[in-house]
Amino acid sequence: MSEVLAKYLGYHGIRHIFGKPYHPQTQGKLERFNRRIKEGVCLLVYCSPGELKAAMQDGIERYNATPHEGLKNVSPNDVYSCKKEDVLRLRAEKKVRTLARRKAINLRVEGSQEKC
Repeated sequence: MSEVLAKYLGYHGIRHIFGKPYHPQTQGKLERFNRRIKEGVCLLVYCSPGELKAAMQDGIERYNATPHEGLKNVSPNDVYSCKKEDVLRLRAEKKVRTLARRKAINLRVEGSQEKC
């Protein structure tokens, strides 16, 4: 590991873990990423390397914009741009408002049935 990378990781509190090379079981996240990109790219026949490269770039962008369960259903783009906490906070606020609205609707419906 280079000294620059070691300093960067240390500064951000990230521990560098080395996996066994050429051993897919220990490289699970990377293998899953590769499989997802290949699933989208291998559906079509590309006429030029440029088309393939563009399709791969599009697949990577789509992957990074998709919410991931391991990130609490937040996209990697939001995590990289330090928006994860904002997304989770807004989502929690929306959930509270939705539950309150449902409760109000359900109480109104129950109240109208009692009058009949």
